[in-house]
Amino acid sequence: MKILIVSHKYPPSIGGMQRHCYELVTRLEREHDVIKCIYEGRGSIVVFLILSTFRVRRLLRKNPDIDRVYINDGLMALFMTPLFFTHRKKLVVTLHGLDVVFPFFWYQTWIKSVLSKACSIITVSDGTHRELLKRGVSGPSVHMIKNGFTGKQLKSTISKDLPKTMHGVGARYIATMGRMVERKGFSWFIEDVLPKLPRDISLVIIGPVFQNERLLKFVRFFLPRALGNLLIKLLGLPMDQLKVTRLAKESENRNVVVLSGLSDQEVHTVLNQSAVFVMPNISVKGDFEGFGLVAVEAVGQGKLCIAADVDGIPSAIENNRTGILLPPGDDEKWSEKLNHYLSQPSLTEELAEQYHENLSASDMSWEKMVDSYVNVFETEYIGL
Repeated sequence: MKILIVSHKYPPSIGGMQRHCYELVTRLEREHDVIKCIYEGRGSIVVFLILSTFRVRRLLRKNPDIDRVYINDGLMALFMTPLFFTHRKKLVVTLHGLDVVFPFFWYQTWIKSVLSKACSIITVSDGTHRELLKRGVSGPSVHMIKNGFTGKQLKSTISKDLPKTMHGVGARYIATMGRMVERKGFSWFIEDVLPKLPRDISLVIIGPVFQNERLLKFVRFFLPRALGNLLIKLLGLPMDQLKVTRLAKESENRNVVVLSGLSDQEVHTVLNQSAVFVMPNISVKGDFEGFGLVAVEAVGQGKLCIAADVDGIPSAIENNRTGILLPPGDDEKWSEKLNHYLSQPSLTEELAEQYHENLSASDMSWEKMVDSYVNVFETEYIGL
């Protein structure tokens, strides 16, 4: 099968969608002829999105034997709408979460009237799937395929030395990972949970730091709220970074460290030496955590994961089987549970190993995910 893959979410940029696309592409390339129209960080991403339809049409003319066109998210599909009406190729689109709930009327109309009729749709979690059903999109062309995970990192590849940027962090710390968008709940955790934990506990946030804080402040404080919120969702601006930075400076005793630009080995090292991993998401209207891949990866590294029971995270973490789910925004339950496990490191390690074994025994793997995608690719096309 010859597959054209179109995506603006791909390494070297960091995130669950980027990891998903990378794993899908590299594994498909082993057995199929893959042609890529992918943004890999060179040039303007806005220009890439605007020109995507023209580039794809050129690739289709050059390769008339392409069997399938795969588009890796809803925003990318939106820019390629003209292709839905001019080509009779099998089109497949993955929807991850925010690209289902994005709070703009004409976009929601487009999902129901165009996307659902022109493409086979894949959702990455039960939560994302339910949100799609709420919008009246269902039928044999809609499929739910969970993301996979990478198995436990071999100890021989994990360094004993923590990154130098962690200077000053004590022996015990909690790790979390992701972009500093509001739904990740980082500032909530720092403000409402961390003060209720032992004073020697630090929080280490692994993730990219947005360099242009002036832009974040302009969007937050000077644009009309409706327009600002629209841009925040559309561009994925990490607005919580402003509050995380302020809270860390105001209360140095909380000892909050943000690590960016780490190598894979450094990430593995930071995770491996943490006490627990947390994913403290909160519910944000008009935003959505599609899956929670970092939580699965943490369990795959042999760490106990405590995550919020919200959005698509329950498809990634099964409560009391592969991790622990807690109500989002409930600081009393979060602090109680964390204090319990922080005070019993042997129990925590034993439970983490058990959850890792349960995850390894499940069918949640990148190989399983890719096989399911191939099954969708091979189905007959029914479109506009």
